[in-house]
Amino acid sequence: MRSLDPHEEAELVAFAKAEGRLWKAYLNLFWYRGLPVPGFPLLYGLRNTHGPYWLDAYRLPKNPDAVAQASVEGRPA
Repeated sequence: MRSLDPHEEAELVAFAKAEGRLWKAYLNLFWYRGLPVPGFPLLYGLRNTHGPYWLDAYRLPKNPDAVAQASVEGRPA
């Protein structure tokens, strides 16, 4: 399985910040229903490429602000 690109990782971080501590449950619900996540278009693609088992094991980066900045600058975190 390929690693996440900086934009995908930044979108996951932004979604987690927006939804709070239950962010994985909310994202998994969208994925289970096959629905795109409003405002987070890259997350639907992750459903197709990585899937719910990957999401369960995924951990947010320790420094999410660095991920967001790297995404803006177009460089790896």
